[in-house]
Amino acid sequence: MAIEFDKSSRALKMFLESYPEHLPDNVFGPYGASASWSDLVWYVKAPDTGIKHRYIFTKPKDNSTRYEKDRGLLEGTFDKAVLFTEHYERLLKIYALHVQSENIVNNSKQQRVTIASKILSEASDYNSLNDLPIKVWNEYYLSNIFWDFCKKNNIIKQKVRPSHRDRSRYTEDIYSRNLKKEKEVPDDLIMAAGVIYNQVFKAVNENGIVEPGEVVDIKDAIAITAVLLGLASPNRTNAELPLLPNQVLKSVSPKKGKTVYYLDWPGSKGFQDNLNHILSVLAPQVTKAINFFSKTFEPERVLVRYLKNRDISWPHLLSGFEVNNRRKKNLDFKVRPNLFTVGYAIGFYPINATIPILKHRSLLASTKTRSKWRYATGKHEQVKDCFIDLPVYRVENHHLIVTGFTDSRKINGLFALLLINNITQNLYTSLSLKKVETVSNLEQILIKNQLKSIPSFPVGYASTDSGIDLESSLFCVSPYRHGIRTTLSIVSSPYFLYSPKQIQALFSNHLSPRHTETKRAESLFEKYGFGSRNLKLHSLRHFANTNAEKGGVPISVISVWSGRRDVTQTLEYVHTSDEEKSDRVVATLGFNEKDKDIRIITKNDLKTKGLLPASLTDFGVCLQELSVSPCNHLSDFLSGCFGCENSGYVCGDKKAIETLELDLSFQRQRLAHIRSSDNFELSQATKNWCYNHSQSVDLLQQLIKLMKTEKYGNLIRFSQKFSEFFVTDVATRTLTRIPIALPSPAARANSGIDVDEGNDRSIPDEMTPLLEAYGIDTDKSK
Repeated sequence: MAIEFDKSSRALKMFLESYPEHLPDNVFGPYGASASWSDLVWYVKAPDTGIKHRYIFTKPKDNSTRYEKDRGLLEGTFDKAVLFTEHYERLLKIYALHVQSENIVNNSKQQRVTIASKILSEASDYNSLNDLPIKVWNEYYLSNIFWDFCKKNNIIKQKVRPSHRDRSRYTEDIYSRNLKKEKEVPDDLIMAAGVIYNQVFKAVNENGIVEPGEVVDIKDAIAITAVLLGLASPNRTNAELPLLPNQVLKSVSPKKGKTVYYLDWPGSKGFQDNLNHILSVLAPQVTKAINFFSKTFEPERVLVRYLKNRDISWPHLLSGFEVNNRRKKNLDFKVRPNLFTVGYAIGFYPINATIPILKHRSLLASTKTRSKWRYATGKHEQVKDCFIDLPVYRVENHHLIVTGFTDSRKINGLFALLLINNITQNLYTSLSLKKVETVSNLEQILIKNQLKSIPSFPVGYASTDSGIDLESSLFCVSPYRHGIRTTLSIVSSPYFLYSPKQIQALFSNHLSPRHTETKRAESLFEKYGFGSRNLKLHSLRHFANTNAEKGGVPISVISVWSGRRDVTQTLEYVHTSDEEKSDRVVATLGFNEKDKDIRIITKNDLKTKGLLPASLTDFGVCLQELSVSPCNHLSDFLSGCFGCENSGYVCGDKKAIETLELDLSFQRQRLAHIRSSDNFELSQATKNWCYNHSQSVDLLQQLIKLMKTEKYGNLIRFSQKFSEFFVTDVATRTLTRIPIALPSPAARANSGIDVDEGNDRSIPDEMTPLLEAYGIDTDKSK
């Protein structure tokens, strides 16, 4: 491949030429063909799920939207301005291959490639990526990951890495975002959701049974149940709701206390214990909704059971499913089931439905008039003489079905068997249908078509690497059965099932629809008269966390309830006011407003720190949530917190400085004693310990110096990862990074391996018992 480069892009040229020409076997082009470097669309097959994920390699239109369909790109009817230069297109594709190795869900992989395309689109207006200003990089969240990739491969020479305050974990940024997010779920929207729930489920009793003659809109029911469960438990509703197992609401009633309700709710973060608490105040509503879906989607689960094992017997297939008595009388349970007799048993067809069966394949030759059919001998007969109208429950595998695309509806058994209204020529061709198919072949074709939608069938996936067997899924949905309008005719058959990802799109788009230039979608709230209101389900997680915290639920409990491993992340979801947080700090830690100690954390400090210390220590504050993650930090120092990244020190804290100075003095004496021992020169292990410990002693000395010299009241934390002290100015909300300056191994060896022991060789009286316990001579007269 020959690509022209300007002088500033030589590094990019070298990188592109070093990449192998051969593409991985799991990368496909349009229509399932092997991918090539010239394709504008790739489909990358996930090795674990078998699902093909789409990647598009054009500039985003107006830097935000992209082509949603392949057709325009493949037919060349698009605006050529969206094409990258050849070397940028190649770089984007290499980056797409690179992100496949990351241990992240596919949505995140696609997002990273999309961000890279936006950066490259911006760079197209400059000479090269090197000339792209850092302020442009900063405008795109996650651009720093693409920046790292380019930097690692010497494509760019910039030294300033992009930073993104929108997802920064710095506490001042968390505080700012919380103020904004707090307004995302107004109370009137929650009340509107309650009204909608009551209207949608008004004809459903607590057992999930619909009153005779009444109909429930399934699309509305799924969407409002997503809101209900988002309020009943602060989970990752978008990712986890489609994977909810079929069940009933469970409860535990202790001898003392209130009844506790819970669901088997697999989390997207891989927790082993899936027993998830459901708010008791919403238990009746959750019970009704769960029972309704459990009963309503039971026919689909039986269908999945058959598709998993087509050799299954009727008793095993229908185990736990109650067949209508009239249908039961018609069915011959001695005959092996096929896809369509199973469909009849579970209620897909009217009780007296019939299918036109061709008597013999030789009758297929049609005349030009289409109203006549002829035998091989040339004899003309009426259409009705060539077919048998057979009840669908009598259809067997060898029976012949006319599927011709242009044939009359009266004789086309495909429409009757699939219960569809029409079929397009493209779909007819893609299914590879012949004019006459056996029932057995039609069954194979339908199953093959279902696998295109759910390659990992019977396991389905949503937006995470977690999946669920559709037979055990609560939301096992055939859109046709429930009046959910679809665009593809084959999807309008009851034998087509939604994947969990399509269920996710169903409720999320109904709550927060996407509008296009030509079409405006109606949201659930607008449909029920509450105006053009949208709701993002993730905001309910913030809403639930905030109200739980306001109700006095400990942060540690909220974290476990929300399925979080890192307790500090919960504080990002809690939007209580400064006054409420300050009062809780005072109550928890026993602060006294009259006490003027520097370590008192005021409500104004909370704006900067953004988190609640778990406890006070003799040296400052411990920022670890000890009730969830007990301290396991081991230290060779008397001040046991020293060296722990969760330990915070306050500048000007006299009591802490005095204690740390005593510890420093003790550690110096300890090093001197070990160095003077008889076996010091004989033990390499002892020398190694002395070297490492003297490095830590230097670190302690620098910490004390910072506590004395930095601005009064600033908070100091130590980062082992970055070898820096982080100093936060509580007044200006700025963070200063101060590198740790430690002697090199050679310099320390030349100085006798120890730190400077200082001029004060006296032993503090407070240290005498400790020194003697270590066997150190404390005679001050020596």
